[in-house]
Amino acid sequence: MLKTYSTSRVTRSARLRYWNDLHTNLSVPLEIKARDRAEFQASATAAELGSLRLVRVDSTPAVVAHEARHVAQTRERRFRIVLVERGKVGVRHAGQEAVLEQGDFALLDDSLPYRMEFDEPNQSLCVSIAPSTIKIYLPAPARMCGFRMPADRPLNRVAGTMLFALWTEIENEHLRPEQRPALARSFLQVMAASYAVDHACAIDRSVVAAARRTEIKQYIETHLRSPDLTPTTIAAALGLSARYVRLLFAEENDSVMAYLKRRRLEECAFELAQPQWSGRSITATASDWGFRSVTHFTRAFKAAYGATPSAYKHAHAAI
Repeated sequence: MLKTYSTSRVTRSARLRYWNDLHTNLSVPLEIKARDRAEFQASATAAELGSLRLVRVDSTPAVVAHEARHVAQTRERRFRIVLVERGKVGVRHAGQEAVLEQGDFALLDDSLPYRMEFDEPNQSLCVSIAPSTIKIYLPAPARMCGFRMPADRPLNRVAGTMLFALWTEIENEHLRPEQRPALARSFLQVMAASYAVDHACAIDRSVVAAARRTEIKQYIETHLRSPDLTPTTIAAALGLSARYVRLLFAEENDSVMAYLKRRRLEECAFELAQPQWSGRSITATASDWGFRSVTHFTRAFKAAYGATPSAYKHAHAAI
């Protein structure tokens, strides 16, 4: 569901305060200073794409500052990709300075100060990502922050174009909720590839654990349908110990089996909601995604989605 916010809903004199308060309450503490306070206008549209939070912001010229005092007030650390749609944005962050033009993007970290300036009307897309999520794709995201990712480089252009396209589909309400997690993962994979090509030398190669987790999760994705996946079989296939595999997931307050169940349920939910698979039985769907017992599947599905598989399937068939 799209949520829209606009300074047009408040009096001219209260617009800047409203906009600052809105960001502090809904996003991250910061201070916005309008180039022309009397003429300041801004709007934002927010949506979710799986675990990602997307916001498109339109604003008249302003300075956006996330300073040390704001860092101290930040309740939830997030990484943010800022993709410029219109105008130019000067960015200072993590020891880097850059000017982003149309199609360029940069990565920001809420745990560090940053400053963005634009002297002309600006439209940008912002993607907010939890640290635990981005580290699956970028083992050391903090080392990528502040760099300009120019749109004239092929993979950067692909990542930017994909994000613009995803936003258009969200805005037009063409994406169902169950489709969004897979699309979010696809975007993150493309984004990570962009950074790997542009800044490979800056990636912390010592982050072996993060790289191993990524390797394990990629193996799980490839073999997700197999009912025989366990920490032991995964470890054997990758030449690791089962204990080490368990410890890697425990570092993220997760477990291999919980991750496996979560991913299988996501794929089952996606399939149950698709009209092209409406003729398949619940048992067949569960079995195809590695559940040996339909009773166990039904119980797990209801715990995760608040409805039995059959009720979930029926509800989406009516859409």
